[in-house]
Parts: sequence; C-alpha cells; structure tokens
Amino acid sequence: MKPDVGHALFTSIQTLTTETAPYFEGDYHGGTVSSIAVLMALLGEEYDRAADVRLKSNNEIRELFAKTCIHLTDHELTPQLRSCSEQAEDSLRISELDRNGTVLKNLLIELHELIETLSENWAADINRDIWALLGRDARRALFDAD
Repeated sequence: MKPDVGHALFTSIQTLTTETAPYFEGDYHGGTVSSIAVLMALLGEEYDRAADVRLKSNNEIRELFAKTCIHLTDHELTPQLRSCSEQAEDSLRISELDRNGTVLKNLLIELHELIETLSENWAADINRDIWALLGRDARRALFDAD
C-alpha cells in the first residue's frame, strides 16, 4: 500500500512540531525543526494543487493561441500557435506538464513581443488578454496563507 502523501506530510509535521521541536525550544535546532515543518506544509499544499495549477495555465495559454489565430492568419508564428492550441495534455505528471508549460510560455513570450508591435484593435485585445492571463497565473502560483 502506498502512503497518502498529504497524510504522511501532515503526520510528520505533527511529530516535528509537537514531539521534536519542544526538545530544542529556544535554540538554533528548534528553529531549524520548525522551519522544516513549515516547508513540509508548503510542500503538501504544492503537492495537492500542482497538476491543477499547471493544467489550468497550459489550457489558458492554448485558448489564447486559438483566439489569436483567428486574427493572425499569415504570420510565421501562426503555424506554431495553431499547433500548440490544438494539442492537449497526454499526461498529468508534473514533469510533463512543466515541460509543455515551458514550450507554451516561450511561445507566449514570442507572441507578446509581436502583439506589442501591432496597431490593430484585435492585437490590443490580445495584449490585454495576455496580461490578464499572466495575472491569473501569478495568483494561482501563490500559496494559501490561511
């Protein structure tokens, strides 16, 4: 039987904070034990949401690429944008989602550089969409402090 990661982290955090840290209260090692417990709590949160955060980001970028292709029909980036917009994740492994996200974000940077040179109204709309996407991405990356 595989242990549940969240449960294993929670149990370890409890042990560190209630059984181990008190032995070192007031000295350097106590601070280290407490810091490790906080890090483990953050890792638990990241483990729980990692695939969701990455999948949402990748899908939003793909949707933006599809929207852009409606207007940007004959540019050298168009085939890449179209290809990426038509792909779907074939794995929910974090390493795969990260690899795909890197490809998508690099293409998003190229698109953003291009969009900022265009004067058409649709380009201004795409530029706003890019900034909004980046804002949502940043908020999703935040840890919940509650």
